[in-house]
Amino acid sequence: MTVMNDFAATLRFALHLLGDSSQRRHFMRWLTSRCCKNYSFKKRLPWLTFDAIDYLDRMNLKGARVFEYGSGCSTLYWQRRGADFVSIEHDPAWYEKMRSHFDPTCFVDYRLVPVDPEIYDEPWNPADPDACSTDWRSLRGRTFRTYVSSIDSFDDGYFDVILIDGRSRPSCMKHSIPKLKAGGIMILDNADREHYYRETKPLLTGWEILALRGVDPMGSQYSRTDILKKPGGTTTNGDSCRDSVKH
Repeated sequence: MTVMNDFAATLRFALHLLGDSSQRRHFMRWLTSRCCKNYSFKKRLPWLTFDAIDYLDRMNLKGARVFEYGSGCSTLYWQRRGADFVSIEHDPAWYEKMRSHFDPTCFVDYRLVPVDPEIYDEPWNPADPDACSTDWRSLRGRTFRTYVSSIDSFDDGYFDVILIDGRSRPSCMKHSIPKLKAGGIMILDNADREHYYRETKPLLTGWEILALRGVDPMGSQYSRTDILKKPGGTTTNGDSCRDSVKH
């Protein structure tokens, strides 16, 4: 019965996708991702909405400085695109799994930074960018302060792109803001989760936010990936990533 229910739900979503004029162009990619085992690993595609993937595909990422919270197929994507990136992962099992997929001929700055061992008796508020907590109830009372602050050792304005797709995302956003160069982009996945912006909005005054809601690889419902552009910067042909979006 469960298999039949899953099939029916997938069919309903497929029909909805075909009926959506803004998303039906992604139908074949989505269908392939549902039918092809390990699609994202084989294609080295990030688990972002297809519209966000298309946005990144139009950028020249060769040599771009990228930092990501939360490894996965996005890590393989940065490697495939020739970016100079740092990837932070908190889960030891997933960390080992991802290492087996890297191109061994390329250096990867891949860091395992697990949840802090201490237990804190503080009000639980995963929306608080200073709390470094997570919305995972199984980790209530634990913090990701070491994980979140991994970016702090880099110079301000160092990164062209920062992807936030791991734990304690509001805190990661706050720590990332000074480390992103003017005109650079921050990518926030699953941005439709209301608490991510609840207390970080004031930190983003003047930023351009492009909300890309739609289907993603393997998805059975719509998600949202936001592209947030930091104020400042100029457009110069030939620059690494933020300045060379193809139109």
